[in-house]
Amino acid sequence: MSKKEYDWNLDEPPPRIKPHSIAKQKVYTEYIKEYIHTLNSNPLIPNFNIVIVDAFAGGGEYLTQDNQRHNGSPIKIIETVKATEKQSTKQEKNNLPLNNNIFSLKRKKPI
Repeated sequence: MSKKEYDWNLDEPPPRIKPHSIAKQKVYTEYIKEYIHTLNSNPLIPNFNIVIVDAFAGGGEYLTQDNQRHNGSPIKIIETVKATEKQSTKQEKNNLPLNNNIFSLKRKKPI
């Protein structure tokens, strides 16, 4: 059984984000950017549907080690998709509309 990594309570400051969580965010945000750019550059794709599932989403906000607010993975994914779609629309010839569904899951109790 795994231990609880982070704990969010509405009446307390968000938990401190750990380096492995920041690394996870960097990996998937870069992947999402490249994935959208790659598919949007293909003129044979008539529409662009994307489904993103973050099965280890956690909360939406953390504190860094120097007490700065840091968005959690649900917010990072949404920001990345929106920014990449906007940038892609300006750069790519194809200009596909991006239809996206984003699911962020956080397990409450151990299985």
